[in-house]
Amino acid sequence: MMKRIHMIVCSVLLAGLLSGLWAGEGRLSAMTAASAAPTDPGGFPDDIPIPDGAMQVDIPQGFKVENGRRSKLVSYSVKTTMVRIERLYKEYLRIKGYNEDVNKPGDKAMTLSGSLNETTLSIAASVDANDGTIVHVRITWTSARIT
Repeated sequence: MMKRIHMIVCSVLLAGLLSGLWAGEGRLSAMTAASAAPTDPGGFPDDIPIPDGAMQVDIPQGFKVENGRRSKLVSYSVKTTMVRIERLYKEYLRIKGYNEDVNKPGDKAMTLSGSLNETTLSIAASVDANDGTIVHVRITWTSARIT
């Protein structure tokens, strides 16, 4: 019970921090995947931020299971800059305690990946080729090995 309360408090604090981080004119304000879709009982973190104004949000139900691990791919598009997307997810990884394993920033595309207790979170983003104000984001979450 205390663990669940701790998780709720951390989620609320994280949402507040990210909202404060992105608050203000011309900046993103963060919402969580939980507010975009029902909470997934299988372990997918419901506090991974998805920016307000995200379009074509795809949060499929269920998981892909491969090599004894669950994974889920979430994707969306949003009007913003690559710099803002990179900052959003770098801050999320830092606050949640992930080890940053890969960070390949770029103006047109970037990848960012972190690990925490055998769980990995990878973010890949690219600027739309036809509209440079839109960024397409793909988030892949993979669980620790299922026992």
